[in-house]
Amino acid sequence: MKTRYTLWCVVLFVLFTMHPLAAQDHLVLSRAEKLSGATTLAGERILKKAYAELGIDFEFRELPNVRAMVTANSGGTDGAFLRLAGLEQTYPNLVMISVPMGYVDIVVYTKETEFAVKGWQSLAPYSIGFVRGFKLAELRTKGMHVEEVNSVEQAFLKLDTGRNDVVVESRSAQCRLKNLDVSGVRILEPPIDQLVLYHYLHKRHRGLAAKLEVILTRMQQEGEFTRIQEQATKDYQEVCGQ
Repeated sequence: MKTRYTLWCVVLFVLFTMHPLAAQDHLVLSRAEKLSGATTLAGERILKKAYAELGIDFEFRELPNVRAMVTANSGGTDGAFLRLAGLEQTYPNLVMISVPMGYVDIVVYTKETEFAVKGWQSLAPYSIGFVRGFKLAELRTKGMHVEEVNSVEQAFLKLDTGRNDVVVESRSAQCRLKNLDVSGVRILEPPIDQLVLYHYLHKRHRGLAAKLEVILTRMQQEGEFTRIQEQATKDYQEVCGQ
């Protein structure tokens, strides 16, 4: 009887210790809807390679910007794709992988308005369009005349018809202009800001996060990030036609 009891204990131990590993074979990551650009493409390729070393694959669940983070924080998904640093303060169930995954130039789009871009405060005299949920823009334009919309396309259409003076978006958003019946929209240089993006996992994957960080750090040090990012930029530009 004692031997049988011991055997069952061993079986239960194996089952319970194997379960977390099995659960990590496939992940679902939150991602903002219609996310595009060379940085997005490079991030996908970097994560695919890194997770493959751990025997894990993943898929994206595309959601509205804020809802994507809320869902990841609640455990509805396993993490968030690429996001700004420090969001674990707002979403405490998320663990940030502290290896920068990419950089995104934030630029000012204009049609008729002309001015020298010298930081966010230089936007104060103008009506500013940006996509709802763009937290950095919300913070930096507090107290200014802002017009939040649901998509990049809506922002550019409002700019085209003069209902906004400027739009604040990523440089890669210029690709989206090609699908719109607008003309004369251009970028004012230099960039108004630059985003550094990181990958997040839900805290239930804290152990996995530590392993992933080691792999990403090695890839970065060996120059693999740079190679992937350069190729992603070329590939994206071909599709975009820049």
